[in-house]
Amino acid sequence: MYILDPDIKFIKSHFEVSSSMLENHNRLQIMCNRHDKFANNSKTQDQINKLKMEEELKYYKLKNNELEKNLMFKEQEIHNLEKRYQQLSQYCESFLKKNIEETLKSYDFQLNELIERNMTRESQLHIIIGNLLEEIGQSHIQCNIKLSEKNKQIRNYLDQIETILDNVYKFKNINRKI
Repeated sequence: MYILDPDIKFIKSHFEVSSSMLENHNRLQIMCNRHDKFANNSKTQDQINKLKMEEELKYYKLKNNELEKNLMFKEQEIHNLEKRYQQLSQYCESFLKKNIEETLKSYDFQLNELIERNMTRESQLHIIIGNLLEEIGQSHIQCNIKLSEKNKQIRNYLDQIETILDNVYKFKNINRKI
């Protein structure tokens, strides 16, 4: 099945050549039939008709040869166009394949970059979180140390207050006895 295209007009002319050849063949056959019917006429009439027929036969043979040459030329054109179509088809296929491969490589490269960036960010976040946890741990330790120191100070104060109160009670008790 051929796709009709403005650039490819050979199909129509190919069929015109074939139909012209068939028409010429039919005319020759009709002429031969006439010749057989009138063969009984006089020899001069037969000779005249024979000469006419030979002339017409030569004309139609030339015409037929010309049409056969045109047909061969058109067939060669068809062959050349089919070959060109195959070449263009192969070119388009390779072009599309190359284009798709390049696009896929580009997407692969972009995806790898994104993965690498995400991994870098993830490792950076991991480091930051580790540092924050370490700082929180250090702060917790420092707070515990300060609380421990404050607790010691408070115990010292409480011990001093207790000593003072004990001394005050002792003094009071001594004063009562006197």
